[in-house]
Amino acid sequence: GTASSSTFLRGDGSFATPVGGANTPAFHIKQSSGGQDIANNTLTKMTFGTAVFDTDSVYNSSTEKITLPTGKYLINFFCTHYGTSYSEGGNIYIYKNGSQEMMPFSDKHRNSELPNSHHASLWGSAIVESDGDDYFEFYFWGLTNTGTHSVTYKKIQGFKIIE
Repeated sequence: GTASSSTFLRGDGSFATPVGGANTPAFHIKQSSGGQDIANNTLTKMTFGTAVFDTDSVYNSSTEKITLPTGKYLINFFCTHYGTSYSEGGNIYIYKNGSQEMMPFSDKHRNSELPNSHHASLWGSAIVESDGDDYFEFYFWGLTNTGTHSVTYKKIQGFKIIE
């Protein structure tokens, strides 16, 4: 190729036209305020409420679903949690079209000496594939000796992978 505004210079001194596409849709969803109390040993859908950005309106705050166009996506997620008495750990599950998509992302710890003071962080990344109308939801499960888990600082981020 020749030099132009739509080419780049390769290491061998020749010019080439870039291939690929856009990394959209892209989204960053977070909890709007406060935490979410989740009963001990109970799988519960996580709620978020706020889109920091959502390039293609894939997030529905009333259903807490992310519906993705056809493609592969990298999704990152994060939360902290603690039990009202003590916490033995928690899991985040990704669901696709109402069914568990993959093994849970887990942490395992035990803190019985300082109730409500040990926040554990739980995070992970996953590559998911959508056929154009698939929706994704995120669930939390935690184990304490009594009471509930407070799940805070929840966020989901993702973008389309260029193939």
